[in-house]
Amino acid sequence: CDGCEFWVHAKCDNFTCKEQFTELTDKDVKYFCPICRDTTSKSKYIRALDLLKALDKSHLFSEPVNAAFAPLYLRVVKKPMNLRKMRQKAEAHMYPSVNDFVDDFDQIIANAKLFNMPNTQTYKIAEQFEKNGRLVLERYLLKVAGAAGVAKIVNES
Repeated sequence: CDGCEFWVHAKCDNFTCKEQFTELTDKDVKYFCPICRDTTSKSKYIRALDLLKALDKSHLFSEPVNAAFAPLYLRVVKKPMNLRKMRQKAEAHMYPSVNDFVDDFDQIIANAKLFNMPNTQTYKIAEQFEKNGRLVLERYLLKVAGAAGVAKIVNES
């Protein structure tokens, strides 16, 4: 995608014939993924969250942790955060800066690493989500938001 610089599976963008691929081989043709093509008035944060949610293949970070599944979670984690809560905050315009948005993303990762041991699959998934999520924040959010917040995202990498 020439907007967010991420790769998109042809199937995910409903590419069905060879002609569609041939068009994209022309260097003068710009391609924009479905999220970047969306022309509604979604905020930059909602768009970034759409990309982050697409990265969360395990669905570990999209919703609140289920207390029935992890009964001790709320005893250990004092500031729960997930992508749904971030979306609610974004829709309510509760992110005055890019840094505040990044802080909540960091909280998701910190919580996962705090609650899970380093040798567990969940911890490793959190590390991968953090790495890929930072790419989203750098490539998409900062491209849209401008230079504000660059130091926060880049320095935490």
